[in-house]
Amino acid sequence: AVTLRINGDKVITDEQIGEPYINENDRVMIPLRMVNSYLGYETDWQPDGSIRVTGDGLDVELAIGSRDVTVNGDAQELACVPVLKRGRTYLPARDFTELYGSIYWDNDMRTVWIAQSAETNYEVIGEKILRADANGIQELALPEGFEIYNPGGTDPVVTERTIDGVHYIGLLCKPANGNYDAVFQSMVPIFRDEGTSLFH
Repeated sequence: AVTLRINGDKVITDEQIGEPYINENDRVMIPLRMVNSYLGYETDWQPDGSIRVTGDGLDVELAIGSRDVTVNGDAQELACVPVLKRGRTYLPARDFTELYGSIYWDNDMRTVWIAQSAETNYEVIGEKILRADANGIQELALPEGFEIYNPGGTDPVVTERTIDGVHYIGLLCKPANGNYDAVFQSMVPIFRDEGTSLFH
């Protein structure tokens, strides 16, 4: 199974609306209409396999079985061809991001994150803290002595603040030495984003 996250949400997928999968070429394939609907785009699919995606200044034309795609009038080429599976069109995830935003693929967690926002957003995937902004997605290093505490079912990102253009983030953490006691559990360390790392 592949977990799909779009912006700050985990997207519930199933066979009926489409489920992300990894194809024989190790490409993550994502259901086109489902993602478009989530992002507010219109999908016009024709019986000949041609597809047009429109909305929010975006105009994309592509076709099942062809790597050729036109984005706002510019001809481009997809990494691999869109395919039809169980009546749903699937497109390579990386091509989604080239059309709609930024992407991060975590092979260990089998999670793909699509971030489509000029605003700064943080996401924890497994034990990694990521920042998405207009420049793409960047993995951030935690200071020595801290590890992400990600028990599952709880978002480790407790708070995000921007003060005078500087980003701060509160994260559920545990000490790197593994001594996760009640006192440490009650603390939410606040970190300053320094570009490629966090400072405490």
